[in-house]
Amino acid sequence: IIAAGLDLVYDGTDIYDAVSINGGTGNPAEADPLDAMTFKILESGTTLGTLTSDIFADILISDVYNIPVAGGVVQSQGTGFGFDFLTKGSQPGWGLALNLTSPLEIVYDGTNLNVLGTGSTNAIMQQDLPYGIEIGTPVQISFSGNVVEKTDNGQVLTSFRTSGSGEVEGPIMPVPEPGTLLLLGMGLLGGGMAAARKKRARD
Repeated sequence: IIAAGLDLVYDGTDIYDAVSINGGTGNPAEADPLDAMTFKILESGTTLGTLTSDIFADILISDVYNIPVAGGVVQSQGTGFGFDFLTKGSQPGWGLALNLTSPLEIVYDGTNLNVLGTGSTNAIMQQDLPYGIEIGTPVQISFSGNVVEKTDNGQVLTSFRTSGSGEVEGPIMPVPEPGTLLLLGMGLLGGGMAAARKKRARD
């Protein structure tokens, strides 16, 4: 899944979508509007489909410190990483809600920022995408963007803004047989009604 037009900000402590540090509730008003969300098969380069409206990214990478002004690599120190794609213009607008507990690697080269994280799709809390990711498999998340409007204290960055793209990579969910589509839909509906996602705590 490739998200184009992703804007992130850094406040010296956390990296999050440029709209608000608040989020985790599936609210588009708290998420960064995207230009496009493209679904691709990496091996063949085949494009499965593209969304261009009512698409948003709600992101929080907590406790990111001491990014060197001249460039370097740091790891997030927070307890997790909240990453949501929203694909509806209403709340809740879940497309993909993913929480990782492992650290993320932040690479800054003096101009560009790259973020890389890995985990398991067992951490997917919600999923309602045209082409979903198979649950129980490895997943990789990455962001890349040009750093602008940055400030520093002479040694480390104290704030910045980036504009670029993000990707979520994992095995595509198998397409069910036509006869099971109705049962699958009923199961997802029931699960969606019964599930309650914990709100991410954001300070």
